[in-house]
Amino acid sequence: MSIARASFANGLRVGVFVTLVGPLIGAVVFLIGLGSLNGFGFSEGSDGSSALGNALQLGYSVLVFGVIFGAMPALLSGIIVGVITARRGGFSNLTAIGVALAGALALPVISFFASRGEPGTEEAAFFGSLSIFYGLIAVISVIAALACRWLLMRLGWIAPTAA
Repeated sequence: MSIARASFANGLRVGVFVTLVGPLIGAVVFLIGLGSLNGFGFSEGSDGSSALGNALQLGYSVLVFGVIFGAMPALLSGIIVGVITARRGGFSNLTAIGVALAGALALPVISFFASRGEPGTEEAAFFGSLSIFYGLIAVISVIAALACRWLLMRLGWIAPTAA
């Protein structure tokens, strides 16, 4: 296999990994954050079985919505990171953060253009109320990107000191 073909295959492998695993990591990060805010469902006077059932149901819901809301940022990030990996053999933490923020920024931009022209929608009010949501997605995207980079280094798919 030629060097160009091998680097293309590695870039494709890294891009697919980021696209598929990134939203799942983001959902787990969201679950951990949500669980830490509410004490992981265990409070005084609650029985463990109902708390465990509620936690499992919440976990399933968050994973589904994590894939729904994380798919577009992860796809864009996977494409960009795959191309960078194919050209340079890897990417840095700073690149992972920048690409994650760019991918997360795509969600409100596409939502803005998708909601334009809808009767009764006011874009300013719409984005004012969702700014915390989009900010949360950006923070989760950065954490998931750094976790994906760490996993890719552990798998040996990118070099630990990749520029």
